[in-house]
Amino acid sequence: MKSHCFGLYYLGGPVELLRLREHLRPAYPGATPVSRREEMVLQIPFVGGTIPAAPGQPVVRYQATNYQFGHGFGLALFTFESDRPIPDLLAMPARFMFQQAELAGAIFAYLFQSLGVKGISEIGSVASTRERRQQLKARTGIQVIPAGLDSFSTGFTTTETCWLVGKDVPGLDTSKAEDLSELSPGLVSRLGTGRYWSPTENEEVLWDLVLLELRELGGRYLRGAAASWLTHTQIQLEQLSATLVEHNRVVRNQVREEVEHFDVNFHRFATSTRRRLIDSDMTPLEVVDRRRWERQSDFPRQQELAGNALDEAHRAIAGMTRPLDFREFELLKTGVEEVEGRIMLLTVLLVLMGLVTLAIEPGHWTSKGILLALVILIPVGFFFFERWRREAVVRRGHELLTRQRLEEMGRQIAELEQEMKRSQSDDVMAADIRAGLGREMNELLARLKARQDELSAELRKRG
Repeated sequence: MKSHCFGLYYLGGPVELLRLREHLRPAYPGATPVSRREEMVLQIPFVGGTIPAAPGQPVVRYQATNYQFGHGFGLALFTFESDRPIPDLLAMPARFMFQQAELAGAIFAYLFQSLGVKGISEIGSVASTRERRQQLKARTGIQVIPAGLDSFSTGFTTTETCWLVGKDVPGLDTSKAEDLSELSPGLVSRLGTGRYWSPTENEEVLWDLVLLELRELGGRYLRGAAASWLTHTQIQLEQLSATLVEHNRVVRNQVREEVEHFDVNFHRFATSTRRRLIDSDMTPLEVVDRRRWERQSDFPRQQELAGNALDEAHRAIAGMTRPLDFREFELLKTGVEEVEGRIMLLTVLLVLMGLVTLAIEPGHWTSKGILLALVILIPVGFFFFERWRREAVVRRGHELLTRQRLEEMGRQIAELEQEMKRSQSDDVMAADIRAGLGREMNELLARLKARQDELSAELRKRG
């Protein structure tokens, strides 16, 4: 019997497939562009072999192929073949896959190879600046869409969905199967939630299920990514709230620049997400009846939730500039007062210039000396006072910005430590894969703590 399982890759944004193929060629020479339903797809066989048989279990042959699309999502197809059913695979496909060290390692290896990194610890920095994002696109063809200010979303997710192929599968009850075929009855049937069955292999059925699973998994991924933007927005709002209590031009200029950058990134993400959700609604099918599939599909709900999250984030981001605009008015008012002060100083200087004329006349040298000293000291003193005041504003602004970065770094460290605890207690992945991820997370944690120490030292130096 054959069992097909599915997983979803996302490379962070749209992909130039031909450039990605050239980038992957050394590691995956079998990567080939193919035309599927009038769309070019990069077909990448990335691992295959056999799983050692446990006592009383059949030998399992497997092949994993990724279908990478130009919009950045890729649907990984994991095909398992054995002489008899594998209970663990049928019960929990995702758990079964990640407990195979070679297969789990190959899943991560494809993601790392695509992004051009050596491990998970390097993913966060590969596109952290505009220059690095341009370099990534030039090298791999991946055009990253930022999330928040400078991070981006990428990764692999799987599901418990399985498509079983075989006419006489021992123990498989097909008596209550719901036929999903539109024109040719019996080509593909639903056995229950996440379980599909076909008596024979069929290429058109396979591609229908690939596209439908891409839609289902992609909808869940985009809903999660849209919801994460609410988290990014909440963090940005908290920083804005802390900034508004500080009457510092440097800090406000920096925050305004960050809000504008944040707003542009959000609109890039929102536009890409809405387009993908719309395109997914028009998935071209050849065999599966769309109306029958939709009865158990959760894509419409994921589409609705993603739209709600995007709308809420958009409203919050649009409101961020209002308090900044009000503060700009206050700064303008302060600037007008400063100009008035300078006009007053010029008036005083004009008066003093008249007195200078008197000072150069013969006689009364003591009073004339005092007058000349005032003529010189008043503008010089004003000049140094203004310079000191501006430097104090800049110094205070840099100190406040450093404190904000230090707080943000502490939040990232706390989140990573929590994720490390969760991943190390997860018994789904094979032990050596879990240990390898733990080492890379420790390396990333060390980098974040080193940066935290640098910021702390900089803050102490400014203090």
